[in-house]
Amino acid sequence: RPRAKLRIMALDDASEADAEERAMEAEALASIFLEDFEECDEFRYRVSLSPEADEAHVSLVLAVTLDAAYPSRSRPAFELVDARGLAKDQLVSLRELAAATAEASDGAVCVFEAAQAVKDWLSDNNVATDDSMYAAMLRREVAVVEEDKKASSLQQQQQNIAVVRKDGTPFSLELFQQWFANFKDERRGDTNAPDAAVAGHLQKATGKSLFVKGSAGEAKDDDDDDDLDGGGGGDDAPVDEALFL
Repeated sequence: RPRAKLRIMALDDASEADAEERAMEAEALASIFLEDFEECDEFRYRVSLSPEADEAHVSLVLAVTLDAAYPSRSRPAFELVDARGLAKDQLVSLRELAAATAEASDGAVCVFEAAQAVKDWLSDNNVATDDSMYAAMLRREVAVVEEDKKASSLQQQQQNIAVVRKDGTPFSLELFQQWFANFKDERRGDTNAPDAAVAGHLQKATGKSLFVKGSAGEAKDDDDDDDLDGGGGGDDAPVDEALFL
């Protein structure tokens, strides 16, 4: 029993020491990362990390979860959230980096060391890449916007066609003048177009018209022959006296 009591007392002392260590670490993290540090409660922190550069292409939030045995007898659990510009395999590697850094601390507080290791990696890999999750998201958003534009344009065209089919093309003096000018140009350029009077004579003759025309021509030719022969009741013409009986 004395040994058990001593063990309990030792654990109590360790727990108090761990609590004191955690409080001191949280205070130090707040003074280092300033507004990038968020203490959710005694056992949970969030640290926003980005590279030291004028333009950051990558960033993430390091979510830290502790327990009552930290730091003397346990290590933090890390989760990477709100990542930007990082591929899935890169996030896996960064989580492993944070965990390995914490394991190397040998019972001491280690959140700052893990956060700094991740921040250094971000600074060394601060490049824009089309293979990143963020770039893929942007491409999807651009594609959606373009599809919306095409759909809107097609819908507008269909509406315009429907209006024209229903109401016809709106008439205006300008449209008439344009049509009339084009009409005159076409007529002026068609020099082979026959005149209306000529076109009537060029119509194809029917069988009846040809017959009538031929009979009239023969009668006219006979009259002409009689005139040439001196016909018309002269003395030399033979007379059938029976016609007068």
